[in-house]
Amino acid sequence: ISLGAPAQLQLSADHAQALLAACAPLLAEDGVQLQPWPQGTADTGVRWLATGPLLAQVQAPTPAQAIGRRLTRTQVARSANAAHQRTLTRLNSELEMLLASHPLNDAREAARLPPVNALWLHGAGTLAAHAPRPGVAVARQLSAALAAQRAPTADDWLALDAQWGAPLLATARAGQPVQLTLSGPQRAITWQSSPPGLWSRISSLFGHKRLHSLRNQL
Repeated sequence: ISLGAPAQLQLSADHAQALLAACAPLLAEDGVQLQPWPQGTADTGVRWLATGPLLAQVQAPTPAQAIGRRLTRTQVARSANAAHQRTLTRLNSELEMLLASHPLNDAREAARLPPVNALWLHGAGTLAAHAPRPGVAVARQLSAALAAQRAPTADDWLALDAQWGAPLLATARAGQPVQLTLSGPQRAITWQSSPPGLWSRISSLFGHKRLHSLRNQL
């Protein structure tokens, strides 16, 4: 299974609504409620909100992690619950069949637009709390490159370091607590400061370990 960049779908609001109306009843049969993503966000139209007990223990890569990779059906959506895993596998197949025969996709192909042939599940799990986490910033330079279906370049890494790495190091050298998390397709690794001498530990982390050794852990 491979995933193209969602932006390439050029999915209009009308097309998104028609597809949601087609998929929602099928998902509801297994207790999954589907609704539009809140208005006013960049992903309105191509992203929907799904809720239900079936999704509580699901692990799945984000689109940014998946674009450009070849994945098996199990890697696309994996549940710790064996019964839920079987249901997810069946639902994915049923959704593919439903979308393959949907008149909207015939119209899209006639208009030289790519068909929508699957739903991509990600961000699943159970929230312990709905409150935002203050002070958390996400660096998106590398995921933006993957979303554009290209490998991150040296310029992407330099921009990442200038915007996030240098201020983080300066904060650590000033004796303030910092936390750094690197995430990948399989897991995330977090480092947290413990004064004194934190800046030397961060320097050591990136100075003595090659980047590919960290990447292989993720």
